[in-house]
Amino acid sequence: MTADNRQDGPPIHDPVMVREVIDYLKPEENRGGVYCDATTSTGGHAAEIAGKLGLSGTFIGLDLDKSALQVASDRLKDLQPR
Repeated sequence: MTADNRQDGPPIHDPVMVREVIDYLKPEENRGGVYCDATTSTGGHAAEIAGKLGLSGTFIGLDLDKSALQVASDRLKDLQPR
């Protein structure tokens, strides 16, 4: 868990194996593609994947925990393609 843990919602955790996930999925700007994370939680992996897609890719985040999805949404709303 990080120091960013919230008292009013789900804790924000440091995602594990981020580099391995990125190496496996190979999300790249101008390559397009649709990437779906069915366990988005607070958006740790989502931020890394979506941030690499640029405008040509699509990221879909799903989770049963609505409060975690709200945290992920807030975390990703200002994401600029890189």
